[in-house]
Amino acid sequence: MDTTAVRSKHKFNEVSLDRYLTEQVADYPRSTSPLVVRQYTSGQSNPTFYLKKDEKEYVMRKKPPGKLLKGAHQVDREFRIQSSLSKAVYPVPKMVTLCQDHAVVGQDFYIMEHVKGRIFRDITLQEMPPNERKHYYYAMIAALAKLHSVNFRRIGLGNYGKIGGYRQRQIATWTKQYRASNKQGSLDDIPEMEELITWLNANNPKDAEKTTIVHGDFRLDNMIFHPTKSKVLAVLDWELSTLGDPLTDLAYSLISYHWPTDVPSPFGNSGDQDFDALEGIPKEEVLLKLYSQYAGVPYPIPNWDFYIALSFFKLAAISQGVLARFIIGNASAENADLYGQVTKGLAMAGVAVIQSCKISVATALRRAERFMKKILVVSRQIDCKQDGIKEGQARPPSVLSLTAASEIIPVLSTQPLSEKARDTLQKVKDFLKEEVFPNERVYFDQLQESSDLWSEPPIMEEMKAKAKSQGLWNLFLPSESGFGQLEYAFMAEEMGRSPIAPQVFNCSAPDTGNMEVLHLYGSKDQQQKWLRPLLDGTMRSSFGMTEPQVASSDATNMECSIEREGDSYVVNGRKWWSSGAGHPNCKFSIVMGRTGGEGTPRHKQHSMIIVPLDTPGVTKVRALQVFGNVGNRTSPLRTFVSFDENYFLEEEEEEIVFEGDEDNIVFFPTIEPLAEEL
Repeated sequence: MDTTAVRSKHKFNEVSLDRYLTEQVADYPRSTSPLVVRQYTSGQSNPTFYLKKDEKEYVMRKKPPGKLLKGAHQVDREFRIQSSLSKAVYPVPKMVTLCQDHAVVGQDFYIMEHVKGRIFRDITLQEMPPNERKHYYYAMIAALAKLHSVNFRRIGLGNYGKIGGYRQRQIATWTKQYRASNKQGSLDDIPEMEELITWLNANNPKDAEKTTIVHGDFRLDNMIFHPTKSKVLAVLDWELSTLGDPLTDLAYSLISYHWPTDVPSPFGNSGDQDFDALEGIPKEEVLLKLYSQYAGVPYPIPNWDFYIALSFFKLAAISQGVLARFIIGNASAENADLYGQVTKGLAMAGVAVIQSCKISVATALRRAERFMKKILVVSRQIDCKQDGIKEGQARPPSVLSLTAASEIIPVLSTQPLSEKARDTLQKVKDFLKEEVFPNERVYFDQLQESSDLWSEPPIMEEMKAKAKSQGLWNLFLPSESGFGQLEYAFMAEEMGRSPIAPQVFNCSAPDTGNMEVLHLYGSKDQQQKWLRPLLDGTMRSSFGMTEPQVASSDATNMECSIEREGDSYVVNGRKWWSSGAGHPNCKFSIVMGRTGGEGTPRHKQHSMIIVPLDTPGVTKVRALQVFGNVGNRTSPLRTFVSFDENYFLEEEEEEIVFEGDEDNIVFFPTIEPLAEEL
């Protein structure tokens, strides 16, 4: 435990504190044993103390002594937000008491329970095996994303800060604090800080800000981890917390990836080595993608350079404040003098970010200009590439006007591909040109000529047989094709140039989604009975989620029920827009319904069940209209929109009974709340 004796400038009346706690805290020991007080070596703002009496342990945070900057060191806000976050089951220490009576220790303070665990002051995690280090950073990002997902209004923090305008307020706040610190400590202005102030004000993104709880000082060494696991037990140091833009927290938490090697770091990592190259430390890109996944924000993170520059500016302003307090004698930590070497270096690092940003923007503009010139050239050539058409000659109408589009260079063409994927991609392109595009008109003509609304045009089976014989089959499923999702994306982009191509390659919905579900979660018997025929292309399937009486896009509204009765399952409900249900080869549907009882949390009440469509009680009521058209009997372009033959699914006598068919049930793995990962 990194503590020392209470430093001389931070001493207070320990007897008075002991007496106060005896009177105010119910489980505080009433013995005559002395109160043990130690001061934590870390903490540059509000001094923090370890308290122990008998076997009870606490932590005290209080304002520092002396003259303080207005609006700083608000320990009452720290107490409030941690008390509120505990209601959201967020990992914070348990709050004990808040005291604003200066007669006790001379300043405002609060007491919280002591959390036993590990705090990593060296955020390079040198004490950990390299293969374990990444998990602590993953846990940090998970904790940050969970914080940003907390409904602050629901836990009583609706007035904890202003909504919107946070970035501009941050620029203004830290500019004001920086100038006040210079005045307080009689420090000279730093030219790089002035440059940052000007640039940040001029380049504040114009997009609307998302508002969440922000910690303000979120980093690995402000967390207590489990004694043996990479599990966050508590997030500490909430002095700078408020409501604001969550991306400011994200950039600040990853600032070590941008820390200049020639600037000493007071935050634990060694400034003389490249943080991004340390063994076992995950790349910044990995953590950004992880946060993007957890928090549901776009990747790449927009305006990332701005947020990094703002973080450097904020850190430099904080450093200047610590240095000023050191000069006047009321700094909270022992290493406060280190900040004299840090402020200018951080400001210079921020300037370096904005300079590289200017270069990047200029480069991007040049590249965009060159790309647009190429597009113009390609667009002029496209009209001249059809057989028998000369430049300037009028072009005959196309069935779908998609063949020419297939000549455009794919958007993903800049991404790396394996040799096998490149070869298959070329085969897909060739097959589209030679088989699919020429047969689009044949397909739709056969469809119009058929007397059966749901018949499959013979040309489709012919094309499928050819694609399968060439190995262009089930390309979407890695276990079948050997391709990752990025490699398949190239092929999917090409297939998307024709409305009938995905089915030709057995890569069309809803079968693809159902095959993935069965592949991942189906039993061996289910896979043999249902998955194998889908993969072979001899069977089709449907998916039933949407219901006519409720807004089913929110599954918690769902009315369809799945109940266990003895050895059977009873399904009651109606489904419509059941994709694929009208196809003549559709043999089953994966249906979503509610399985949880009244006491089950509303987001854990749902399961999927396989429903064979020949089960007694299943009725296809009618086809649904799409833009006034029914099913496939429409013009070619409209057919693609409504090709998934949609029906109501309705049960005779309101039930479907599966006699002894328990093995048909497919339960998705429960998605636990993010708190469980912490």
